[in-house]
Amino acid sequence: MKAEIRHSRPEDLAAILDMGREFFEHSGNSRFTTFDEPSLTATIIALSSGVSGGVVLVAEISGEVVGMAACVVFPFYANMNTLIGQEIFLWV
Repeated sequence: MKAEIRHSRPEDLAAILDMGREFFEHSGNSRFTTFDEPSLTATIIALSSGVSGGVVLVAEISGEVVGMAACVVFPFYANMNTLIGQEIFLWV
């Protein structure tokens, strides 16, 4: 089956949070911090709004969200006229 890649919608939040928790558990970040669902929720909302220069995409197959990716775009520190992007997370 072919996945549809699209911008996240508010109704995707529960699936994104589930995948975000799983991503955290596999990332090794638990060595220095704990998972905080309100923090991830705020991050997803901020990135999805587009105000922060970010985007959250989801992969959907037959109506089920099966993957996610987020990135942010910001001015390059050495030349503010140049934009660069950075992946925040990727999970499939």
